[in-house]
Amino acid sequence: MPISRKETRGSRAFAFPLFGIMFLLACYWVLEDWQDMPTMISSALAAVHWPN
Repeated sequence: MPISRKETRGSRAFAFPLFGIMFLLACYWVLEDWQDMPTMISSALAAVHWPN
C-alpha cells in the first residue's frame, strides 16, 4: 500500500512557513515602532507589576 505525498510531509511542512511569516511580521512591527519601543515596554511592565 503506497503512502501518499501528503502523509509523508506531515503538518510540520505546513506550519513552518506560517511561523516564518509570523516571525517576519513581528520583526517588521518591532522595527517600524522602534522609537516607541521603550515606552511600550515600560507600560507593559507597569501593567503586569503588582504593587507591594
